[in-house]
Amino acid sequence: MKKWINASVALLLLGVVMFAICAAAPVAMNDHYAVYKDENGYTLRFHNPPAREVLPEGVFVSYIRYLYFDSLAQMKEKFLTGDFSERELLIISRWLDKNGEMELPDLDNLYEPVLPEGMTCAEVYWAGDYYSFHLASNQLDPEHTNWLSLAEKEDFEGAEESLRDSLRFYDVQETPMEDRNGTCYAYEIHSTLNQQLQIRKKQVLIYTLETDGKTMIVKEEYDVTDTEKHLEYVRFYGEENGMYFSGTLYGRQLNPVDQWLMSVGFQPYTAP
Repeated sequence: MKKWINASVALLLLGVVMFAICAAAPVAMNDHYAVYKDENGYTLRFHNPPAREVLPEGVFVSYIRYLYFDSLAQMKEKFLTGDFSERELLIISRWLDKNGEMELPDLDNLYEPVLPEGMTCAEVYWAGDYYSFHLASNQLDPEHTNWLSLAEKEDFEGAEESLRDSLRFYDVQETPMEDRNGTCYAYEIHSTLNQQLQIRKKQVLIYTLETDGKTMIVKEEYDVTDTEKHLEYVRFYGEENGMYFSGTLYGRQLNPVDQWLMSVGFQPYTAP
């Protein structure tokens, strides 16, 4: 009986050891780092950090902490294979904590944007455990960054306050919107150019759209003249089925009607 108990204990200990070894085994490894996966997601750990840049005396460089990818598929593949340049590895290493580790996005549960017709994802922006999408279309102003990303519940809950924040610097006239659940804000920006007073008239619409379990809180900002107004940008926060997202789009050619706005969202990413 005693031998049977000792054998059982030995097998149990062996199982615990084997489980620990398997749990600690990386899902990917290369010459510079290993990627580990557990119940909390993915972690990257450097064992051969890239050499720091040596710059000529008097030369300074900003510490860039982001990378761009052509697609989510490329982002996942490159992190798992380590197919990065020395410069890119240096950027990644700037996210390491004091233990030489960093969290990655959940590479098994990525999300991709759902976009209006004619709008595409130009590139994926990565920074630590965060990623977002830069968008392109004939309607968007390429001189600005047009982006869409997942957001936190707290961001959505504070959306209206955040969207109104810039208005606190001006003498604003408020008017309820007749066709939407929101408010129209009108104000002027005064400045001086060549000792001449310059006045820019602005109009901001902040309103909420709700339908079929989806909510969008939207801000449209316009430049106004005596004869017309031009859309400068539209910013929004959205919630659908417990998923939160936000974005900003620039372009005078945009026509942010309700149906167009409500078509924006996110869905689980399916690898091609």
